[in-house]
Amino acid sequence: MQESFRQETGPSRKRRKIQSPDVFISHAGPDKVLIADLLSEKLQAHGLNCFLDKISMEPGDYARDEMTKAMESAKVGVFILSPEFAARKWTMRELRCFLRRRSEAIGSGMRPPTLIPVFYRLSIRECRELDPNRYWDDERKNIFEVEKFFSDERQREASTDMVKRELQELADFTGIENEVGATNLPGDRFGHDKRAHLVEQVFLWVKKKCEEDSSDEVREVLNASGQVGTQAAVTSTARCAVDKFTPCIHAEHNPDEIYLQLNSRGIDGSPNTCEARLKEAVLSTDRNTSIGATATGKGGVGKTCALRAIAHDDDIKARFSGGVYFMSLGKDANVGRLIEQLCMAVKASGGKQVAAEMREQSELSRVLTEMRAWFNTRVCLFIIDDVWAVNGIDACILQKLSTLAAATGDIRERSRLLYSTRDSELKQVGKRVTFEPREREGSDSVHMLMLASGANPEEANDPRCKEAVSKILKLCAGLPLALNVAGTGVRYMRDRWEGEKSQAWEAYLSKMKSRNTIRSESPGDGYLLSLDATLHASLEIVESGIGSDAERLGQFSFRKIHRSLCVMKKQDGMPLSLVRDLWEMDYESAEKYAIQMERVGLVDLHYDKDCGWVRMHDLTHDFAVQEAQKEESVTVWYKKLADVCRQGRGLLGMTESEGRESKDAREKYVFENIYRVLKQGGCVEELKNLFLSARWVKAVIQRGSVWQYEEAVKDLNSFLRNTGGSESLLRDTGEGDSVYAMGLMMRAARLSVPFCGESSAGIYFQLYGRMKHRASELGSVQRILEEIEEHTPRPWLQPVSECVGRAGGSLVEQIVLPIVVVSKVGMDSTGGVYGLYSDPGDTRITVFTQSPDKEMKMTELGNDFETGSRELTCGCVSMSKRYAVIGYGDGTLQFWSVSEKKILWSVCGHESAVRSVAMSGDGKRAVSGSDDMSVRVWDVDTGLQIGDALTGHTGWVESVAMSGDGKRAVSGSYDDSVRVWDVDTGLQIGDALTGHTDGVESVAMSGDGKRAVSGSLDESVRVWDVDTGLQIGDALTGHTSYVDSVAMSGDGKRAVSGSQDMSVRVWDVDTGLQIGDALTGHTHWVLSVGMSGDGKRAVSGSYDKSVRVWDVDTGLQIGDALTGHTSLVSRVGMSGDGKRAVSGSRDKSVRVWDVDTGLQIGDALTGHTDWVESVAMSGDGKRAVSGSWDESVRVWDVDTGLQIGDALTGHTDGVESVAMSGDGKRAVSGSLDESVRVWDVDTGLQIGDALTGHTSYVDSVAMSGDGKRAVSGSQDMSVRVWDVDTGLQIGDALTGHTHWVLSVGMSGDGKRAVSGSYDKSVRVWDVDTGLQIGDALTGHTSWVSSVGMSGDGKRAVSGSRDKSVRVWDVDTGLQIGDALTGHTDWVESVAMSGDGKRAVSGSWDESVRVWDVDTGLQIGDALTGHTDRVESVAMSGDGKRAVSGSYDESVRVWDVDTGLQITDAPTGHTGEVDSVAMSGDGKRAVSGSRDMSVRVWDVDTGLQIGDALTGHTNWVLSVAMSGDGKRAVSGSWDKSVRVWDVDTGLQIGDALTGHTGLVSHVAMSGDGKRAVSGSWDESVRVWDVDTGLQIGDALTGHTGGVTSVAMSGDRKRAVSGSRDRSVRVWDVDTGLQIGDALTAHTEAVYSVGMSGDGKRAVSGSHDESVRVWDVDTGLQIGDALTGHTGLVSHVAMSGDGKRAVSGSWDGSVRVWDVDTGLQIGDALTGHTGWVNSVAVSGDGKRAVSGSSDRSVRLWDVDTGLQIGDAITGHTDVVDSVAMSGDGKRAVSGSRDRSVRVWDVDTRLQIGDALTGHTATVSSVGMSGDGKRAVSGSYDESVRIWDVDTGLQIGDALTGHTGGVTSVAMSGDGKRAVSRSSDGGVRVWDVEKGSTVHLGKLKDWRDIVERFLNAEDLGAVSRTGHRRKRLKVFESGEKIVHEREDGSEAVLAQLERWVNWLEVDDNHGVFVAAAGHRVAIMKLVV
Repeated sequence: MQESFRQETGPSRKRRKIQSPDVFISHAGPDKVLIADLLSEKLQAHGLNCFLDKISMEPGDYARDEMTKAMESAKVGVFILSPEFAARKWTMRELRCFLRRRSEAIGSGMRPPTLIPVFYRLSIRECRELDPNRYWDDERKNIFEVEKFFSDERQREASTDMVKRELQELADFTGIENEVGATNLPGDRFGHDKRAHLVEQVFLWVKKKCEEDSSDEVREVLNASGQVGTQAAVTSTARCAVDKFTPCIHAEHNPDEIYLQLNSRGIDGSPNTCEARLKEAVLSTDRNTSIGATATGKGGVGKTCALRAIAHDDDIKARFSGGVYFMSLGKDANVGRLIEQLCMAVKASGGKQVAAEMREQSELSRVLTEMRAWFNTRVCLFIIDDVWAVNGIDACILQKLSTLAAATGDIRERSRLLYSTRDSELKQVGKRVTFEPREREGSDSVHMLMLASGANPEEANDPRCKEAVSKILKLCAGLPLALNVAGTGVRYMRDRWEGEKSQAWEAYLSKMKSRNTIRSESPGDGYLLSLDATLHASLEIVESGIGSDAERLGQFSFRKIHRSLCVMKKQDGMPLSLVRDLWEMDYESAEKYAIQMERVGLVDLHYDKDCGWVRMHDLTHDFAVQEAQKEESVTVWYKKLADVCRQGRGLLGMTESEGRESKDAREKYVFENIYRVLKQGGCVEELKNLFLSARWVKAVIQRGSVWQYEEAVKDLNSFLRNTGGSESLLRDTGEGDSVYAMGLMMRAARLSVPFCGESSAGIYFQLYGRMKHRASELGSVQRILEEIEEHTPRPWLQPVSECVGRAGGSLVEQIVLPIVVVSKVGMDSTGGVYGLYSDPGDTRITVFTQSPDKEMKMTELGNDFETGSRELTCGCVSMSKRYAVIGYGDGTLQFWSVSEKKILWSVCGHESAVRSVAMSGDGKRAVSGSDDMSVRVWDVDTGLQIGDALTGHTGWVESVAMSGDGKRAVSGSYDDSVRVWDVDTGLQIGDALTGHTDGVESVAMSGDGKRAVSGSLDESVRVWDVDTGLQIGDALTGHTSYVDSVAMSGDGKRAVSGSQDMSVRVWDVDTGLQIGDALTGHTHWVLSVGMSGDGKRAVSGSYDKSVRVWDVDTGLQIGDALTGHTSLVSRVGMSGDGKRAVSGSRDKSVRVWDVDTGLQIGDALTGHTDWVESVAMSGDGKRAVSGSWDESVRVWDVDTGLQIGDALTGHTDGVESVAMSGDGKRAVSGSLDESVRVWDVDTGLQIGDALTGHTSYVDSVAMSGDGKRAVSGSQDMSVRVWDVDTGLQIGDALTGHTHWVLSVGMSGDGKRAVSGSYDKSVRVWDVDTGLQIGDALTGHTSWVSSVGMSGDGKRAVSGSRDKSVRVWDVDTGLQIGDALTGHTDWVESVAMSGDGKRAVSGSWDESVRVWDVDTGLQIGDALTGHTDRVESVAMSGDGKRAVSGSYDESVRVWDVDTGLQITDAPTGHTGEVDSVAMSGDGKRAVSGSRDMSVRVWDVDTGLQIGDALTGHTNWVLSVAMSGDGKRAVSGSWDKSVRVWDVDTGLQIGDALTGHTGLVSHVAMSGDGKRAVSGSWDESVRVWDVDTGLQIGDALTGHTGGVTSVAMSGDRKRAVSGSRDRSVRVWDVDTGLQIGDALTAHTEAVYSVGMSGDGKRAVSGSHDESVRVWDVDTGLQIGDALTGHTGLVSHVAMSGDGKRAVSGSWDGSVRVWDVDTGLQIGDALTGHTGWVNSVAVSGDGKRAVSGSSDRSVRLWDVDTGLQIGDAITGHTDVVDSVAMSGDGKRAVSGSRDRSVRVWDVDTRLQIGDALTGHTATVSSVGMSGDGKRAVSGSYDESVRIWDVDTGLQIGDALTGHTGGVTSVAMSGDGKRAVSRSSDGGVRVWDVEKGSTVHLGKLKDWRDIVERFLNAEDLGAVSRTGHRRKRLKVFESGEKIVHEREDGSEAVLAQLERWVNWLEVDDNHGVFVAAAGHRVAIMKLVV
């Protein structure tokens, strides 16, 4: 004992788990190796302490103790969910432990453990609705039964109810879903990648949960840098190897003559000049001004000069060690210029590569994110001069730019921003300093003038010039710009003055006075007059040197060239190389004249990279414009500039440069200004053609100018439509579609931005793919595509199919986010999009906003709790984007300032998890809803709750919303109701708004609070009038899954909804109609929607990581459910004429409906105080009766809506059933009080005493048509008939049922009654005699839940939980026809028409089906629409109408007369029928079932003969029949064989015993004298039926249990099927096997049969297929596309490259014409599972597809039609198909390990299945003539097959050491090539069976080209030369070309991950599967 307490010593002590594990991984055995081990390894490698069962223990550890310790202490529990997980005791114990720990921790205020469910092989839905009966192991045993335990304690522990509860609780946790469909299947070729993806998801989440908070700024930057888009931003840490940060002063110096006083201070020590005050503001440490400062004031007052001076100030340079960066915008600037200025600042600081990457971004937010990452925590000053809210730059631009200063750290160590602006609309930040003109003759003005003139300051007082100086100062009006121009003019004259220089002042003054024209817009104070005078004077000065008449004489003139500069943009320079052409002179002359004008203050001239640039002050530019308007007009100069721009290569020639930036400054300027130039020059036609040019738009995208281009196109389109000449212009050019085409091109460019790189080929791919769908309709579009085809650089991929989303549809914008779940989206009044999302670990929330000009901003809000253990549950952003509210799982609310990224308030407001938050329009109020069932309203400014909690809901409050003014709130709850609240009073407005039949998931409110909209789990949307409390119109239905989000337009006239059906729908609230079609495109659940104020645009956020913006079109959807009930509808009834229906509900009300209009008649009939369980109606529909659990019966006048008399009381327990006579004068009720009561409706009195006799609950009653007789059925197992007039029971109780009687019915005349019971039988009774008519009507294998009877009592109908409906002939007691099958769940209710010719059934599968009793056919399709189980149905007397009531709380009425659906339901068994057999003459059949019975059938009538043959004590697995049908034999799981006399129904002799395992199959000779049986003991035995003795020894050979046997009619041959997947044929006399085993099935063969002559055999397998075999020929005889809605998993192409075919996991196939890019015919539909492989014949006329539905289907490509039926034979997923060159033969390979060859014309299998592989056949190929096939398998072998003989050619080709994943064969069939997961490629000589070449996987395509393809094949380039094959591969969403130098270029980028790329090198065709799309592309070289 002492040893067990000994302490460990030494190094091993460190290896032991001395601390609690971070992560505990709980899993079942099957998931250990493929999931749990991989996850554990990744977590351990990351440094996390991970516990994974025995791997985490050491020798000597006691497993149970160690696991218990780990469970009790781990911080995070990961639960890998599967059926085995739910069935295993240990896994559920582990889950139970974590759930208990969490509950205890929360209760004690401690931190709870984190639970992360991984929904691997159990989905969320399966966890919530666990059905143990669904899960079976390989031995066909229920896995939950296998796991039963022996002790009572463990039995309780494994209680299914407990398991269900715990899994339901776990399903409520946010977890990882298996979206990629990962499995454990060894044959899943994508399995490894899918599992790796799933493990990576789990790893990232677990890692996030385990990480502690860190203040590491670099990590914040890394996170921020990847916020938006598909291209990851490169962070500063990754760039350091290329770029080195070098701080600098990036700003121009002021000229020496500029006079500023940055350090001037007054007597009080404070700054006393504008520039000094501005400098102080920049250096301030006041937190309120921490961003910096803004300089405001009119133009020319010195702001720019002040900013430049500050940039070079010593104090500034000392403070900002990271450098000073000056940027200039101007009134003509746009977002593109702003981005360029930001890039220049980064480049100036050493970030050349970073700047280049920033230029690739088209979104300002991304640029700012990268800029922030580059400067990181360095302390910098960013100066931005002359900012305006124009041209796409919004009024909040200063706030956006301020993010550059939002670094953390001490206030003294933060970056600052300094702005200047003249725009009063701009929202300013920081301290404002206003600049004003100086005092006219003050010292400042004097100093400025003197300094600019170069004169001595004392000269101002020189008597010779004092007067002139004084007048000049007055004329300049203290305007610094005018003073500077005047000073420079004086300087120019002084430098050239030959006399006394002081005289120059007087000379200048005279020039000022000579030209003093006042502009019309000049203010009265002479502000601009002063500048005009100085500018005119400057022109006079320079002009005087060439003569005043020069211009008039047509000579050179300074005035003229200065006017020409009116075409410049403000604050922008024009390259001197362009100016010279505008001035029509050489460069040297232009430079000389520019210098002269600079010297007199008319222009600025500066140089950048040896290029001269001419600039002007904004006010000087205004002067040039004014002068040009006076002379030749501005338009003339713009036209001239347009001519200049066209010189050289022309406008389109400039687009040939790759990349964003041209080397030529001239070209760059032209590109950025051409729209302005052409429009102002009146060149509209040319501009239109430019915008219709793909080359131009490509350059637009490359230069990041898409937004500016979009605005320009909109402006031009508006101009063309509105100008008088636009129509004629379009008419004359013959291009009436030009306006539309420009818009289409614009949208294509907008949608392409997130998916474009820098290459021209990639951009052209996007534009081509998004526009090609309109090419056949619009000539302009066709010309655009032709231009792309001609000018795209080679190589490029030309889209053929729809490779990317179309432009021109409802989708107008895509925003790609990095996180899966978009929690909330909205749209503001300007069309801006905003929202938020959380990271996978729910530790932080990111707010994103996109302005109308498409600028994106991301603001990350961290979780301030130290451990991050509190779960984020919800969040919202105010419309102003200033505030955010976040809710947590512990009831806490946080109020955030988004701009400051800080928490304003944190309050513990709710007692349980906060489920939803919303904010008022102004952001001042917030509302929250919680699991504590309360709603609370909050004041955002104070963080205080407004009033008391708003209570009333009885379930979780799942959603809340608020009116625009914050005065009303609306809430939706899981109690199925919506409630509206007055925020000021805290009172509920009106009653709860009810109508939904399931939890309300989302609510929204109109801006004025008068309307509300709600979306529910019942898949409907409802709109409410808040003031009246009434529902507006019917429920808005159309969604096919939960409605997760709703929103409403500002005026409440439109609503939008988003659903888990992945669609968005828009609704017209007033009409209740859907507007247009559903908006589809999302590839996962739509979790959030928003709507613009005018309702014209909607925005949606999805689980697919995207946000989409929609343009709402129009469209109608007709038809509504009859809704109104607020709880499940328990019973419905119908009037005799079918015009009225009545429904009763558990909402305690009765409602009557007008069937024709679908409207409710009157109000709900209320009065009952408990559930209404049953209703009925009189024949004429004027009266209704209802029975309730309130123990009363009530009768209603339908027309008046009033109750007739008082409630009929007397029952002492709930009324379970009521019925009414045809004339409505009498009613009958049955109760749980065991009595039946009859009532006189007119008097309201009970007729006689209560009809008593039943000894248990009365579950059902019915009444004869005349009301004289009633029948009741009870849980006492009896049926009783009553004489209504006397109140006496007629005869004795009708007994015979062995369990509860659940339903009764009666004929119209009351002479016959029918009953259905829990004992699975139906019985018919003669009321007069009290005798049962015939035997019990049996056949149902589960409860008979409902019965009905025809009016004449001759026919009865029954519905059962065996999912079938059966119709019975009462006189004969026989079933009429087959069981009516089609329902996929329990049949809960049936009814019959009066004449017995039609029946209706309602099922838990949510459908209603109507049946033609005579034919046994279903009438029309299933009537669907209910969203929950159908509880009750009724039918009109003539059978033309039916009504149904459902648990979805709705009533639906159906018109029966629509179409026929032909069904074949040859069975009566509802359990699995494991075997059937037929007599020789085909007149009788026998079946055996798991219901332990044998049934014999009359084939002609389809009726069962006699009762079921019983005796077996376990499942009957096989039956057989003699040729004459008089004897039958059965084999059972009870190991016995029994022989039956069919005519007598008796067993012949004793059971035949001898097998030691279950008897899986039996067969019988034609004469019935011999029987053969097969057993799981792997033997076959033959029996002499007459003697009961075994004949000879057992026949052995199978290696698995024999499951099925059959015998030929002459008793000479027998056939057997086995669990070893084979079929074997035996010679009965010799006991030897005939030939080889027939293999094809991949799972156990359970049933075989043989014809009388032994020439044909049939086999049935657990793979659910039946196969018929021609024994002599060995051929199998058999038969087998939609719009893609699921993953496209495989594609293939014809040999000539002209056609392609695609297959999808959505079960569909599409065929495409590669040349036209059009789909050929309709989508090819038929598959019901994923399409895994497709192939096309060499001539492109036929296609073949293989699917996970185990079938092969053939298609006519020209017509798009399927050729014949599906070809079946494979018993598992078909993974690969191929086709011969002529299309006459096809080959398929399957996971059933077989290869099958098919004759396409006959659709028959050629020969036997080709078997030999011992694992999945992953790939097949075929020779050109179809005579040879090749197959590769995961068994690492390749096999060659002779198709004609069905034999394998030579031995298996072995050598691979990993599974063979792909094979191909040469056209002549002499060579084959294979590639393997071992990384190798092998080329095989088929004749010799040897390897002729070994290669590597990366060279696969090279090897195929070299060894298999003929020399004359190959794609041909446009020049006719044979194309050189390119190295192309998929990488994420991209298709990449590897160049010869090893560099890579993106040829195409798709919108989703490329999961499969098929390349036809011979024809240059590429086919990719990307998400739900097939992308077919042609390689152009």
